[in-house]
Amino acid sequence: MIRPANLPPDISRGDKPQKQGHMVGLARSLPEQLAELTRSFEERYLRKALKRTRGHVGKCAKISGLSRRSVTEKISQFKIDKTQYKGE
Repeated sequence: MIRPANLPPDISRGDKPQKQGHMVGLARSLPEQLAELTRSFEERYLRKALKRTRGHVGKCAKISGLSRRSVTEKISQFKIDKTQYKGE
């Protein structure tokens, strides 16, 4: 039986199920909110792809459908330390 204590912190957030997504507010423009959501999704996607490929940028690029150069630029943009995925 899998219990919340067995799950990683990003999945298990206490006893209450967390609602996915972000709050929709009218204080900021739609393009601004979409850019924030896109950035957040891209970073999570790249981290997951890097974890799967154990930090290998070329394989990450192939999975993501991006060029190796684009992946490298995004790793830099999001300040991701790909070495932390090499040992996993």
